[in-house]
Amino acid sequence: LILLYHILAPFLNKIICSLKYKVVVRYVGIVLIKRIIMNYQQEEFVWSATLDKKNPEHNWSPPDSDSEDIDDSIIHKLRIKNAFLSSKAKKEDEFNTIELETTGYKEEEIKCPLVMMKSSSTSQCTVDLSFNRSVKFTLTEG
Repeated sequence: LILLYHILAPFLNKIICSLKYKVVVRYVGIVLIKRIIMNYQQEEFVWSATLDKKNPEHNWSPPDSDSEDIDDSIIHKLRIKNAFLSSKAKKEDEFNTIELETTGYKEEEIKCPLVMMKSSSTSQCTVDLSFNRSVKFTLTEG
């Protein structure tokens, strides 16, 4: 919005300059932009899921936007930053693989490995992925 204001400001100034409201227009534009920016709030919460042989799958879904209890202005997004192996993952030569399933652009189904780790070499992995649609995590090996 600030960039849009700076692009349009010279044109608005030329039009309004003859009316001598130049300062007022700039002031109103800046106040409007500041209000929009100040009203933007973001909250982040910690999320965790444990996958093992007893519970090899976990589903995450954003709240249903058709529900009356949900505010339409709120966007729910899952951001995965790290994946860790538990200290219980003892077999050193065994891969521990987590696969994800979600929908992508134009509702295309996506199914791919998220991480592959061995307790002997990699007990932590940086992921840095975001999901705003339902996603299913499955422990396929390990």
